[in-house]
Amino acid sequence: MPESRKRTQSCEDYAFLQVLMKKGFMSVDSARDLLERLHGDANRLEQLLSALNERVREHSFGVQKMLSMLDKQEYIAFINKDGDDAGCKMASHFSQPQREFFKAVLEGIALSGESPELGGLISSTDALNIQTLSTLSQAPLSQNTSFKSKLTKRDMEATLEQLVAEGWLASCSEYTGYYSIGVRSFMELKRYLMSLPLPEATKEEWSKVL
Repeated sequence: MPESRKRTQSCEDYAFLQVLMKKGFMSVDSARDLLERLHGDANRLEQLLSALNERVREHSFGVQKMLSMLDKQEYIAFINKDGDDAGCKMASHFSQPQREFFKAVLEGIALSGESPELGGLISSTDALNIQTLSTLSQAPLSQNTSFKSKLTKRDMEATLEQLVAEGWLASCSEYTGYYSIGVRSFMELKRYLMSLPLPEATKEEWSKVL
């Protein structure tokens, strides 16, 4: 390959990585469309992902691919491999109360045992009342999570929307008004999620894909 083409391809690869880092995650179909626009060759995706992993590995990052349990589509995500705590791994634009809320909702979904084949489910009502439910032991949290929300209801609703947009949670089209664990959480928080005292059915279902 001519040196000028190598430089151009390197710039295009960097542009792809920048988009992925900004979005956090995207479907494989969207990644191929992006690659087609940048390179004119969507078939380079696997080669590119391998090259990007080599580039970011020394900084404790990675690019991972996963089949979603919810919509059966493949996704890729730019993940932080350093540490396992759910609150610590989220982007800095989330406040500490938002991170605590996310962790409580995440554990509420994981420990509920509801629809593990879809990645777990929680209703929007239960998510907004996760503090009350955990107090009543209807949606038990792990011993590592002591949650008392510092967010208003409106703040929690906005946070849920943001978590869905960034792939940490997912809206369930099959069950209107329900949330599932997002592919980004499964990819980035796999060890943390599997370390929870999960119901056996959940552990068995998730072990097939994680």
